[in-house]
This record gives sequence, C-alpha cells and structure tokens, in this order.
Amino acid sequence: MKRSTLFSAVAGLVPMAAVAGNMMVDTGEEMGTHGDPYEGAVLLQECIFEAEEPYCSFIAGGATFYATWEAPTPGYVLEAIGTLYQNAPLMLRADIISLGDVSADIAIHSFELDPDLDWFAETRGFLQGQWMLAANPKYQSHVDGSNVTEYADGQVQSEYVMELAHTCNGANEQGPVLIAWANPWDDPACLILDTVTPEQIRARLVGGDGAQAIYIRP
Repeated sequence: MKRSTLFSAVAGLVPMAAVAGNMMVDTGEEMGTHGDPYEGAVLLQECIFEAEEPYCSFIAGGATFYATWEAPTPGYVLEAIGTLYQNAPLMLRADIISLGDVSADIAIHSFELDPDLDWFAETRGFLQGQWMLAANPKYQSHVDGSNVTEYADGQVQSEYVMELAHTCNGANEQGPVLIAWANPWDDPACLILDTVTPEQIRARLVGGDGAQAIYIRP
C-alpha cells in the first residue's frame, strides 16, 4: 500500500493507546451520525495517501467500501489503518454515507484488527500475484488483495472482487470456493478450489463439466 511521508507525520497525533496492542482505534463518535450504521468484518484492500482525496478501501463480500481522509473519517484513523497489511481482517463500525451498485462511501467510527476473522488467510496469501492457465498460457490472471483481473493475450477481459468461502450454491458442500463478484445483476461464478499452493491452483467451475483447470506462475 502506498503511504506518504506527509501523512505519516500525522501518526504523532494518534494517542499511543489507540494503536497499541491489538490495533484498535475508536473515535468515540455515535453510530448513525453520518448515515445508516454498519458493523461487520472487512478486509483491507489498499490505502492511497498521495491522491487528491486520500482514502482507504475495504472489501466485504462482493462490495467495496471507501473511506476518505477527513470526509468525515478522521485522518488519524486512516493513518493507523495505513500501517497495516493488505488483506488485514478488521471488525469495522461505520456509517454508510452513500451507496453505489457494488460500492459504498463510509465514515469509520472504529476498527479492530482481528486475524481470527479470516478463515482463509493462508489460501488468500497463496493466491496473490500473477497466474496463467497451464493448458493455454495466453489466459492469465492477476490477484491483488481481493481484486482479480483476467487477461487474454495481454488484453483485459474481466475484473471482479474475489470472496473466499467454505462453499457456495451448487457446490454440493464442496469447498473451499472462490466466488467471483463481477456485477450486481448476475449470479457470481464459483470455483471449487481443489488445490492452492504458492505455485499452483487446481480449480473446477461450479455448474461446469467437472474438468479441472490448472493455473501456474508465469
């Protein structure tokens, strides 16, 4: 995640107790102040502090949440989040300021880092980076946090948000699975993950012919 030295200076304004121990920050602001309250587990996608409007983004299921600097999330909250790692699992308390089709702008009231919230941390870590289809290397995928981009001959074919789960509809309780949230109008594709290692993925499409697709590193 990109962090600016300008914003790093704000760390001196954060009370030490707020960033100690299990990394919990609470603004003390009442839920519902800025919109409909939200409380649940999210994964940290990225923090970009060099932009005109610095922000952090988070993934919950197939949705992406955005919290911008002082609008109205306090800057020290985002600064603390910016010290964490991509895919860090957080228990988040926030207000939803506005909603899009698959995204929302939020105001963060508090967060707590809790690694136990992510049952699939090891698998998620193995999935990161560049992959290609072993049987046809022109088909490649890039996994960045929970965001996945699919390519064919170097051209972008699709983009989606990845959710890992124990199983999905139609998988007959098999799992774990990768659910591909591409848009809010269609049912997401689901892949049964038979094998995931740092060097190989073996997966089957739910509702497909049962053939196993093998992905390897380029």
